[in-house]
Amino acid sequence: MENLFELSDELRNSKFMIYALCDPDNGDVRYVGQTVQGIRRCWEHKSNAKNNRDTNTYKKNWINKLLKNNKMYCVMVLEKVTTKEELKPAEIKWIKYFKDLGFKLTNLTEGGDSNYTFTPEVIEKIRKSSTGRPGPNKGKRFSQEIRNKISTSLKGNQRTLGYKQKTESLIRMTIKQGKEVRPFYDNKGNKYTFLKEAQRATNINFITIQKMLKGLRLNNFRGYSFYYVDVKPNLNKD
Repeated sequence: MENLFELSDELRNSKFMIYALCDPDNGDVRYVGQTVQGIRRCWEHKSNAKNNRDTNTYKKNWINKLLKNNKMYCVMVLEKVTTKEELKPAEIKWIKYFKDLGFKLTNLTEGGDSNYTFTPEVIEKIRKSSTGRPGPNKGKRFSQEIRNKISTSLKGNQRTLGYKQKTESLIRMTIKQGKEVRPFYDNKGNKYTFLKEAQRATNINFITIQKMLKGLRLNNFRGYSFYYVDVKPNLNKD
């Protein structure tokens, strides 16, 4: 392990390495990371935390607390490797090493974040912070005015549960997309415009209905047969 300010030229020119961010007051290791950019990556944690770009809230809060007190973390290079593939197992090894020594790391995972498995400690923290936390609107009663506004905004909303788009608008949309609208009937005299419409009425999968219409399968299924308005039903097709 070498302090960043005492690096040899070989390490300064290395791209692949494992490094640690340390507490400036007591030297405790607080984060272990890997880099393919050499030592430049070590300083990016500062700007990411300061500009709220760091997704690791634990590490971000620690760094911002240091900056607030006009302090800066120290960097220590732990290991240099020759290939990118060696970084993940090396990072896992060093995180385990410092955790076994009792250091309070801010790493959210066990390292080698391709699978991104949270450590048991992080899972327990998330569980404790979420337990008993009420929803943001729990217990609130909206005024009648707000309820009316919500009701009005949802009327005609295509994303609202139970909304059913009108056949006319579906036809216009289909034609606009350059697709053919070809109505068809079933052997019971019911007329359909779309396959999904027939599926809802007969409980037969629309792909099966489509194959029956195109003659790709026997046109007799669960007592139903289907045919286009300009084609006679063929109930004897193999």
